[in-house]
Amino acid sequence: MGNNLTGKIPSLAGLKSLEKVFVNDNGFTSIDADFFTGLNSLQFVNLDNNPLRPWKIPFSLTNATSLAVFSAAICNLSGKIPDFNWRVTFPNLTALELSGNSLVGELPMSFAGSSVQILMLNGQNLSGSISVLTKMLVLTEVCLQENRFSGTMPDFSGRLTSLKLFNVRGNRLTGIVPYSLIGLKSLTDVALGDNLLQGPIPRFVAKGIRFDGRGLNSFCVDINSFCLDSCFTCDMRVNALLLIVEAFGYPVIFAESWKGNDPCNGMWVGVTCTGADITVINFKGMGLTGTISPYFAHLKALKVINLSHNNLSGTIPQELTELRKLKALDVSYNQLSGLVPDFRPNVVDTRKIVASVIGSLFGLLLIGFAIFLLIKKKKQYHKMHPQQHSGDQDALKITIGSLHNGKSESGRV
Repeated sequence: MGNNLTGKIPSLAGLKSLEKVFVNDNGFTSIDADFFTGLNSLQFVNLDNNPLRPWKIPFSLTNATSLAVFSAAICNLSGKIPDFNWRVTFPNLTALELSGNSLVGELPMSFAGSSVQILMLNGQNLSGSISVLTKMLVLTEVCLQENRFSGTMPDFSGRLTSLKLFNVRGNRLTGIVPYSLIGLKSLTDVALGDNLLQGPIPRFVAKGIRFDGRGLNSFCVDINSFCLDSCFTCDMRVNALLLIVEAFGYPVIFAESWKGNDPCNGMWVGVTCTGADITVINFKGMGLTGTISPYFAHLKALKVINLSHNNLSGTIPQELTELRKLKALDVSYNQLSGLVPDFRPNVVDTRKIVASVIGSLFGLLLIGFAIFLLIKKKKQYHKMHPQQHSGDQDALKITIGSLHNGKSESGRV
């Protein structure tokens, strides 16, 4: 390592007794896909800082079952991190360092239960959830900064009790920083800046902790969507809205728009106020998934709730009937089920919405049954009158209104 060696890294395949490979900080430009074949005693690998042509972690690495440290940072790795069943294949792996490459895709779920203590994957194009971290119980250092990870922060409750460094800066994480992370006493360094995190700025329990690499008491709030710039509780209306969108998985559309501590002062998407009261929630057609939160009931001044044209499931919460000023509730064009709560007479009857969908479905079933009988009858007729078969193949045309897009769709039988 640390020379000016160039060309291909020579193949070491078959060297069964080889334990260590250090070729880092050179000018190597290629590596064979079978490089690790037969290296079942290999424990330490460092390929860092080589200008290799784009390459992927080869399947031959699974031969190195004694691997303890695999470091391939800044060496033009591409593709996905293979799902090698890391826990079983590499039972002794303690450090996986792949920073500064061009890796894409999600973290393999087979990281769960692995022996990895140091995970460094920063500075590339990895995406998806980071929830698998909570199943990597011996982690001490996590560097995932400057990627494209999204979704919420996972629940660390009772897990990762040895975690010291946690850096997820520069991603697309949303939602509230969970207390299960805030309360980890083992933490010494935390970096959460340049995300879309919401709610109050967290006040970590650990003493002497460094925030975003800027020293004590300098928590970096840039780009995040925290309600305040200090560790105080959010406005109760903000808290209610965050509880509502928690049931949707804290979508990015809200994290990008909901800034500050006053939802009635600014452009909070989907929120309309009268004075200081939130009176209308309009989340129509936002591509939402998840369930309808009972925490809508915390916004006592609500008059209109429109959640139509999404992909929500579950039931309509009974708590919504407590909204005394509610006049309209639209939950049509979702995937809801169960009974509709009893709303007061002045509320636009949601049961009609549900009933109309059920009625339309029933109507389609009846039409389908009628078509079946007509086809069956037509086939019987052609059997009895084969000479007339060729002349009326397009005789029956059925037009059915689509439930989901409101347009008319035609089909021939």
